[in-house]
Amino acid sequence: MLTRIGLISALSSLLIAAPALANRAGDAPIKAPRTLQTNHIAFTLPGGPWLQLVGQLARTPSLGNYLAGGNGVAAACSTWAEVSGKQVQRRPVVKGRTVRVSNARVLRVTSAARHGAVQWWTGTMKESAASALGVQRLPARLATSGKPYLLYTVTIRSSPSRKDAARCAPIAATVATTIARTMHIASGPPVARAPFGN
Repeated sequence: MLTRIGLISALSSLLIAAPALANRAGDAPIKAPRTLQTNHIAFTLPGGPWLQLVGQLARTPSLGNYLAGGNGVAAACSTWAEVSGKQVQRRPVVKGRTVRVSNARVLRVTSAARHGAVQWWTGTMKESAASALGVQRLPARLATSGKPYLLYTVTIRSSPSRKDAARCAPIAATVATTIARTMHIASGPPVARAPFGN
């Protein structure tokens, strides 16, 4: 009987001590001729905990930028996520397994799909562990003459220790895909939410 009580007590203390790995809602700005205050990009960050990044000097929140913190798997792999949206004139050029935004920005595609109004692609770009792009036609109230599309850009960076590199490799792709599957236009300006980190 005492052994059973001791076992239950030990399991309970482990559950209490374990960090919550709940998803986190993220916000990012939409950059039009000026940053929109009427709408923003909303998305989901998987399996945190995630910290909203703030500037080193002014301590101002960096909207759309997050760092995996605490004791989660993404934290052990030093994972950063940056999400932004920009009003553009044309859709990206899709050719075979590549999506080209410009001569310098080409995504090598590993997966693609659509959710709602957003067509999205995930894969790799230069200087990132994983990336995603998305595009949708802007609602008429947000579109300006000659720039009818919203281009979503997701950049995931990771700097695992050498011993964790193999274990951490799939995490960046999972983060990029989760963001791509959930990103959409939401009402109101982007909001910075605690917890914060730098």
